[in-house]
Amino acid sequence: MKLEKGTVICFESLSPLNLIIKIFSSEEIGHCGIMINDTEIIEAVANGVEIHTIDEIKKRRGNAIACVLNEAARERFNEVKFDAYINSIKGIKYDYKQMVVLVINKLFHIAKNGEGFKKLFCSELVAHALEVSNVINPLNASMQTPQDIMDLGIYKQRFDLKKLVIK
Repeated sequence: MKLEKGTVICFESLSPLNLIIKIFSSEEIGHCGIMINDTEIIEAVANGVEIHTIDEIKKRRGNAIACVLNEAARERFNEVKFDAYINSIKGIKYDYKQMVVLVINKLFHIAKNGEGFKKLFCSELVAHALEVSNVINPLNASMQTPQDIMDLGIYKQRFDLKKLVIK
């Protein structure tokens, strides 16, 4: 299996922030990011939007699941728009407030996040990247959880990233 730009990586993470998200949202997937080439992922983490290598990802505790776009999604994927979006978000701060509102909404269905991209949380970043690159139809990216990203019907295959041998 080959990783490529646009592949979504979903995490069953054991980090403190992701454990809190999982406990309060009752969802298995607590974090996600998206491949920007065949060896690097961009993700919104506590320090903000960062790029990490797959080798760094493999060293993390917990499972990492690579979600490969299906043929229809890959055909719609606009690499130019994707790259422009990725370049525009590097270094943006993490959006704790929107993440908390999202978790509250999952528990009580009372809050709504308005879209705003001056700060980002993980699934918001991935949802908006997929949206601007024409892979998915427009949606409120700020209301998507990591589990929602995992459950999108745009993947042809999922596999354990930690078992992948990259040559």
